[in-house]
Amino acid sequence: MNCISDFFTYETTKSVVVKSWTIGIINRAVQLLIISYFVGWVFLYEKAYQVRDTAIESSVVTKVKGFGRYANRVMDVSDYVTPPQGTSVFVIITKMIVTENQTQGFCPESEEKYRCASDSQCGPQRYPGGGKQQEVGRDFGLQFAKYYKTENGSEYRTLLKAFGIRFDVLVYGNAGKFNIIPTIISSVAAFTSVGVGTVLCDIILLNFLKGADQYKAKKFEEVNETTLKVAASANPVYPSDQTTEEKQSTDSGAYSIGH
Repeated sequence: MNCISDFFTYETTKSVVVKSWTIGIINRAVQLLIISYFVGWVFLYEKAYQVRDTAIESSVVTKVKGFGRYANRVMDVSDYVTPPQGTSVFVIITKMIVTENQTQGFCPESEEKYRCASDSQCGPQRYPGGGKQQEVGRDFGLQFAKYYKTENGSEYRTLLKAFGIRFDVLVYGNAGKFNIIPTIISSVAAFTSVGVGTVLCDIILLNFLKGADQYKAKKFEEVNETTLKVAASANPVYPSDQTTEEKQSTDSGAYSIGH
């Protein structure tokens, strides 16, 4: 029965004003720290009143200017930058292997064993060149050609194999915009956290400060129906002659304990 009676109980807040310099300073100091944290860190530094957006929509246009000299040749942007301008990726050429005046002509047929219809049939072979045996095969590189025509209409080209530095231009950002929902959530969290000071002060009052028993007697009071009926029949209370033994504070309905 005790468990059932304890379950069907009602708890209400009782206000007790403790006039103590020690507990008052601790209470205000804790509240000041909490408010400073929310104002300085949460609102000003973290900007909790904003919604963040990291998906920045942008376009990049690159343009390189200047002249250069390479192998006794004066080069402009069209020569040493590919592509010359536009995209977010470009390459500045630092070395080139130039083969000039290439034309299409006829050459004698090679040996039968070197004829192939696909790359899989043409494996690396060895050939004598430069006085040293070298292994050659398929090669990859940045190559492009410049085509020209002679007066008689025949076409020739200059083949360039280039090496350079690749530049990738990346655009990223973090934008914030005021929003009422995170502002309300952060404000409610700040006001709720101020109550931590009250919990801390209650722990100190109930366990560490002098007069803790008096504070417990004023803060925690158990009232049941039997006690109320006996008290009401023995000492009827009227509004005109209601008096209390406790010292009343300026707060309505609050008891004051002085130290």
